[in-house]
Amino acid sequence: MWILTDYSQFEQAKRFNADIIETRGQIKPLRAVSGMVDCHTHTYFSHDSKCNPKDSYRVASAKKLAGFAVTDHCDIESYSEVGIEPIYKSYKAAKSLNSNDENLYVFSGIEIGEMILSRTATDEIIRSRNFDIVLGSIHATKTHGIYSQIDFSAFSDDEMDLFLKEYFNDVAVMAANCDFDVLSHLTCPLRYICGKYKKSVDLNKYVNVIDEILKTIIVKGIALEVNTSCLGSHYSFLMPDIPILKRYRELGGYLITLGSDAHDSENIARGFDFARKALLDAGFINAYYFRKRIPFQ
Repeated sequence: MWILTDYSQFEQAKRFNADIIETRGQIKPLRAVSGMVDCHTHTYFSHDSKCNPKDSYRVASAKKLAGFAVTDHCDIESYSEVGIEPIYKSYKAAKSLNSNDENLYVFSGIEIGEMILSRTATDEIIRSRNFDIVLGSIHATKTHGIYSQIDFSAFSDDEMDLFLKEYFNDVAVMAANCDFDVLSHLTCPLRYICGKYKKSVDLNKYVNVIDEILKTIIVKGIALEVNTSCLGSHYSFLMPDIPILKRYRELGGYLITLGSDAHDSENIARGFDFARKALLDAGFINAYYFRKRIPFQ
């Protein structure tokens, strides 16, 4: 979101017919797209998806979305081997999907995993293209590796505690030090710990570091993603779920995006009606999307 620091920015705001929020000194996001936008989807340019971008467009249009973002994976731990070519292709595919259809817009994005491993690589990737939206994610920790591949059934309570502390600490470091627009699936490890392996977790043990994360993204203007990919699964919760969303709002957070994290076109916008109602019940008024890395509602 633009911060008003000089008169030229005010003139720019007027050209776009934007309103000023006096209490925040910020320009109100423009309503350039009406309706729901899926800010987190994948195509076959991600290592774990076989989805054709054209199928994503077809489904998003059928579901009458206002838009969706193609945010394929670029994980820093494998960046030196995989390179950036898949992201270039993903970016080009997203751009090519936009047509004269004013009812559906395709945003070009990227999901960067483990940014904290290399700020140099991360900044190089972000500068390489004019992305609409940059998602920041943690899929692996330095000590434990990729958590989707961990057998948590063998973890003792102390081992689980060490893992979760490391995970949330990595997220906190990423939030404080890295350049991105949306914090994705904050509680993602729970889909494996609680869903796949049926272990219970008391998130109250990590309330201080979670608060630190939320306060940091609020100050930096980073949005919090409400990820719907687990709905209907063995871990049928939003990520993060309602208690954390309410805490985010209590702390002054309002930038929320909706993301299906779809790796198959049919899952685009899955669970959005449920998420929308949950957010309204929690006191949120708007969901946002990003275009040219600026938040709109």
